[in-house]
Amino acid sequence: MATFGEKLKAARKAAGLSQRELADAVGAKHNSVCNWEKDLNRPGQDTLVKICEKLNVSSNALLGTDPGPDDFTYALYNEVQGLTEENRQKLLEMAKFFKTQQG
Repeated sequence: MATFGEKLKAARKAAGLSQRELADAVGAKHNSVCNWEKDLNRPGQDTLVKICEKLNVSSNALLGTDPGPDDFTYALYNEVQGLTEENRQKLLEMAKFFKTQQG
C-alpha cells in the first residue's frame, strides 16, 4: 500500500503542480512539501485541509483511511511519467479498449 508521501506526490503531480507551487498555495516552505513526500513528517491538520482543497482530494485518500488507488495504479503512474504525450494518449486509448473488451 502506498504511503502518505507517495499519495501526496501522485496527487500533486496529477494536479500539475511543482513542490514549490503547492507549498506557496498552502503557505508552507518548499522543503516542507519535499519532506512530506519523503514521509519524513506530515503537515498539520490546517495545512492538510488546504492541501486537500488545492489538490482536490480527500484527506481520507491521502491518510490511508480510503483505499484509493492500489499499488498497481501507482506503479503504472510512475511508468507513464517517462512517456511522451503522444504515447501517453496511446496508452489511455489502449486502456479504454481493454475496458470495453471486458464487457
